[in-house]
Formats: sequence, C-alpha cells, structure tokens
Amino acid sequence: MQKIVFIALGYAETRFRLLGEDLSEYSSSKSIYKGRGFHQLTGIQDSSGLYNEAGPYEKYADFVGNKNIISQPDLLCTQIHYAIDSAGWFWTDKTNGKSVPNWSSASNTEYIKFRAEYFSKALGKQLNEVSHLVEEDEKYFWLQAKMLNGYPKGQKLETNPYGWATRKKAFDILKNEVFEFDKRCKGNEELEFTGDRAPWIVVDWKEYEKYKSLIEKQSPLKEKFILVYVLTLSLVFCRGQEKKETIEYPNNKSKEIDSTINLKK
Repeated sequence: MQKIVFIALGYAETRFRLLGEDLSEYSSSKSIYKGRGFHQLTGIQDSSGLYNEAGPYEKYADFVGNKNIISQPDLLCTQIHYAIDSAGWFWTDKTNGKSVPNWSSASNTEYIKFRAEYFSKALGKQLNEVSHLVEEDEKYFWLQAKMLNGYPKGQKLETNPYGWATRKKAFDILKNEVFEFDKRCKGNEELEFTGDRAPWIVVDWKEYEKYKSLIEKQSPLKEKFILVYVLTLSLVFCRGQEKKETIEYPNNKSKEIDSTINLKK
C-alpha cells in the first residue's frame, strides 16, 4: 500500500513529466523555491507571500550532502535521483518530513476536535506510516492528499484535496489493476499462472509490436521510457524503506548519479 499511495500522489503532482511547478496564478509557482520533484517539495512562505525561503530545500540539501541544491533548486527537476529521493525524504524523514499533527479531541476548537476524532489512528504519524491505515479505510488516503497540498484552518471534509479526482483515479488504478492489492495482499488463495507464458510477457510482447519501429529518444517512446524510469525508482525507494536499507549519498558533484534527464517539460 505504501507503494500505491506514493506513486499515485506522485503521478497527481507531476503526471510523470512535469517535475517543476508551471507558472500559474498560485504564488508558489512564482517563487524561488516553487514546487519541485516527484511530490513537489516547496519552500517556506515569506512576508511577501512567495515561497522564497529554502526551508525543506535546505534541510534536504543537508540530508544528501549537496549544498548546491540551495543555490540551484532546479536540481530537483533535472536530476531524476533527487526528484524521486526528495519525495521519499519528505514522505518518511522523522525530523523534517510531513506528519499528521497531534490534533486534540479535547480541543474547544470545533474543526480540530473533529479531525482528532475522525482521523484518530493517524495522529502524529508520518505520511508513509499513514499508508498502512489506508488498507483499512481509504479516508486516510484523502487525509494524505490533503496534508500534501495543505489542510487550511477551519476545514473539516467540505473541500477535497486539490486535483482529488486525478489522485483518486490514480490510486484506484494502481490498487485494483496494477498491484491487484485486494487479491494479492488480502486473498487467501495461492495465485496460479494460466497459459504458456507469464502474464507480463504477453504485455511486453504487445508493447514491442506497438513501438518496435520508433526511436527511443523521440516522442512518444521517450515519454514511455521516462515513465518506466520514474516508476522503477519509486519502487526501489519503497522497497528500500521496507528493508530499512541505508542509502549512501554523494558528498560532491563529481560522484553524483548520472541522471541528468531534463524532466521539467
């Protein structure tokens, strides 16, 4: 479920192609530290209303040992490793990542009391931990999406997260069609393959027949490769979290992973 949620929300934020926030009516898009990366890491709002204080960018730069991220924030767009990894860091880091507040059910403020009671199992948990609760009740996926985009004071459930229809559709497709979560993770019967080939071989062959005459560095095949690369890195990140693996980060630019695919457009 952690994989499903992480990828679904990443898709909603980027459509697997736009890793930097486009200029729009939103103040964040006009800021130095606008939304970037797979989960659109965003800076801190200053007195002008723009997100020109590094905030999470600086903390992530410290985490990976690359101060260039502060002066060159577009690294989170152009370096695909940072694009995915910054989202994973924001999703899981116990000190600087995103967590559900410890709202109090004893509060005299109505909306705080409501949130504390309605989302009681998620209080104080990181967004990655909340994914386990989604298995029991999908209202917690709604909460994750809301926390990722902002849950303004005073709101209960009256306003859905930004782009909710896209987020929910991506979640449903990943859960029911790609990962077949209920069948593979909740079912008791052992899965068996039918036919002469494993099912993914059939899919691979269809893809080959469809794209075999195209050049991989040109559209539309180029976008297909980028999609697979982003999905693979996302799954590798999630797998690393499950195994509690330690990831070694480069301390200087010469040793960075060679992943300079420009995904800003």
